[in-house]
Amino acid sequence: MVYTKTAIPLRYRTADELIEWGKSRLSAGSVSILAGHYLLIYNHIRGELVPLIRSEGLIGQAEEPFLDLSHDFPEATFRKGLDLLLSIGRSRSKILLLVDDETLRFTQKLPEEFRLSELRRSYYSRNASLPPNAFRQELGMRQLKVEDTFEPNFARRASSMLPTQSFIFSEHILRKKFRKVLRKRLSMLDGLRLRDDPLTTSIVLERDGRLVSTCVVDENGDQTCSGPALALMDILRARSYEHFVWFLPSGCKESVARAVVLAVRELNWFKSALLIYETTPPGEASVQLRDGLFVGENW
Repeated sequence: MVYTKTAIPLRYRTADELIEWGKSRLSAGSVSILAGHYLLIYNHIRGELVPLIRSEGLIGQAEEPFLDLSHDFPEATFRKGLDLLLSIGRSRSKILLLVDDETLRFTQKLPEEFRLSELRRSYYSRNASLPPNAFRQELGMRQLKVEDTFEPNFARRASSMLPTQSFIFSEHILRKKFRKVLRKRLSMLDGLRLRDDPLTTSIVLERDGRLVSTCVVDENGDQTCSGPALALMDILRARSYEHFVWFLPSGCKESVARAVVLAVRELNWFKSALLIYETTPPGEASVQLRDGLFVGENW
């Protein structure tokens, strides 16, 4: 297994070129494609959570400034993900739709009469069975069906927040899974040790005395992107995926990379992973490729 911070050749400047480069390194096998990742935000006029997707037309004037957090990231990466899926072959690849229902805890102040857990439950009860309208339009243009395109998240759940049949994966639920189940399971693996490091406010995973992964936690004790990323990879591993391609905001770069290196290189959960980080340059409205990472075999 090989991993370096400069794994992607510098000559690949666009997402399309990087995808073409990555496809040649995805050997025959099943591929999970995380694309269209979007945030939920509280709309004060509607009194409910809505996706932070401009083309959905659900963002009120008070929430307009938050569009700088995403611009057209959900739509742009979803289109790229669909194109990749079609080029690989639908029989062995699926789009995975992950919703960030955690960030609004830090970016918005909710009215006192609302609890975030109740708002999440209300949103998912209305929307969990189908992706946003903007995504369904892209599917229609390519003559694709929801059930043939998206990774299902059908499961009996201890919590009623997410319906049993959904095509959406919740970051909040993944965080809980990591904290309550996966942390302990990882610490029981041979040669792997988990410890809390108060000096760096981190959950540190070590193998044979060397650091292999770090999950940074916030002031409330909640892990950032590393934990839910590991929980999501644990689900994909259980479903026998061999490769995955994730389109991610640049802000997730370091923490997700740590989790991916642990899962692919140390735990051998997958044959390869391709991470494509997108951000929006100052003064521009559309996302562009800024960085990438490939972790895999024989390269």
